[in-house]
Amino acid sequence: MEDAARLLHTPPVNVRSQRSLPALEGELSFVYRYVGAPDRALEYAERSVAMGFQGSAFDNIWQPSNALVRGTERFKALMRSAGLVDYWKVRGWPDLCHPIGDDDFECD
Repeated sequence: MEDAARLLHTPPVNVRSQRSLPALEGELSFVYRYVGAPDRALEYAERSVAMGFQGSAFDNIWQPSNALVRGTERFKALMRSAGLVDYWKVRGWPDLCHPIGDDDFECD
């Protein structure tokens, strides 16, 4: 919590290495977006999917403030590993996403 507060209060001017930022757990991962490290914002969701639990891992991903996160290759990989892309192909794509060819997609 202290690391998240410190980053929000005094964000780094230039994030040279996203790995240099402190680890933020759970819903605090939104802070990464605000400090220019959108790739790291998916870490909590990735760990949840790896453990077989998706529950609240995707609660914030569809918010407008996560548009940059949804544009990353890491997001695409997460959606594939969570089984959502296969689900969307059968049941229909969510409003913010659409297929590109047979094997790719993008989300706004």
